[in-house]
Amino acid sequence: MLSQEYIVDKNHRRPFKYAPISISFMPTDIGSNSFVFMEDLERGNVANGQVLPLELRRRLADIGWTQDENTRDQKREWIMTPFSLFSMQQLEKLEAGLPTSVTSRPSYPDIHENPSLPSAEPPSSSSSNSVKRRSVFVPTLASILPDLAALAYDTDYSVANASRVAVIDLMRHDPTLITRSAFDALSTGEPSFQFGFSILRSYIYPHSTLPPAMAHHLFNHLAGFLKLSARQLEGEGGDTLLGFAYTAPLLSKLVPQVSNMSLRELRRAKVDVFLIPSGSLWFSSSTPAGPMFPRSLSEITSSSDEATLHRLGRVVLVRVAQNLLFVNLLKRNRQEVQAVRKNMSPLVLPTTVSADQRSSEPLLFLPKKERTSYFKTTLDANTSALSLLFSRSHILLVTEIFRSLPRHLNDRSELAVLIDGLNEILLVHGDDIGIVAHVLIGEAITAFIHT
Repeated sequence: MLSQEYIVDKNHRRPFKYAPISISFMPTDIGSNSFVFMEDLERGNVANGQVLPLELRRRLADIGWTQDENTRDQKREWIMTPFSLFSMQQLEKLEAGLPTSVTSRPSYPDIHENPSLPSAEPPSSSSSNSVKRRSVFVPTLASILPDLAALAYDTDYSVANASRVAVIDLMRHDPTLITRSAFDALSTGEPSFQFGFSILRSYIYPHSTLPPAMAHHLFNHLAGFLKLSARQLEGEGGDTLLGFAYTAPLLSKLVPQVSNMSLRELRRAKVDVFLIPSGSLWFSSSTPAGPMFPRSLSEITSSSDEATLHRLGRVVLVRVAQNLLFVNLLKRNRQEVQAVRKNMSPLVLPTTVSADQRSSEPLLFLPKKERTSYFKTTLDANTSALSLLFSRSHILLVTEIFRSLPRHLNDRSELAVLIDGLNEILLVHGDDIGIVAHVLIGEAITAFIHT
């Protein structure tokens, strides 16, 4: 088709070619773009002899112990593998590498006897006869993909369901195409942030699980966007804190869906400063200097109380997303707790009262119907809501840290930082029954594990 005569536009571009807009940020390379089966990290499969945690088995494999290579539960691998999220190329490779009896109608006893499930990696390009073929898609049609994704919220169920099916197919086969308009918008600066991130949210939130290639593509491009924002000076790329607040919740949602995701990968790509919580609301002196990492309330204070509240809300949104992100990492691998257990900072809530001025009377920690007098005079209703939101996420983080800490831990100062944070939350939000219940659960776990 392209060999025929055609009419060029004013920029002398060939038909079916996108405008030469280059993305201003480089994506990172974290995790794998193919599905990788993850075993249960806390309990082994006793029926197949897997009674050791996965982390311990990895260490044994590092020293040459490979005795349990054949004890993998093939039935469970097939059940947990999301074939409906694979692209056609990946499915064709799987069929080419499996016996006919398995590809036609899987039988679990037969699957268990076969070799391990082939990796859903894209075909290798080492063959000299292979030709890389790229699909042709009209740019005008690509521009309406965000509108197609927005139909997932349509009140007509048939329209919403058809939209989700169409979008998930595009995610499976061409993540680059469906996300191009969003990343082009992020490259143009702050005026297009709302449009770009609204597109990404319409792709992520209507689907509980994204295709592995789509999750990997989104996560690495958003991480690259954060790295670029951190290098920009104030005024160059607009409000970098706003972009941070938009990006962090999306990364928190994507972390459990990216294969081979680990803290080591985040550190290798130098994005751990954006994603790992410290326990405090404000950022420490070890973070890069700039408006993206405010270190105190004075750095975000504006002449308008409303503007100050908006900036405070962005900081809280970032910290809540970081807490939930690390909770998801700990659920996948309890060993990741080593990254924060020695570096947790004392909890600081969105308040203007310093820690030295707060009362620590034991009676103030009891739940009451009315707020404490100090909290009444210090915070208004909006700041109180932000503080409550941050407190809930912090309790979830501390609870997961308690579950992940070794049972022989005897560092009282380390536990004191975490428990003092829970006491501070009780002092400020002791009238909230949900807060009190979650704090009691966290401290009960501590008493059970470390006694």
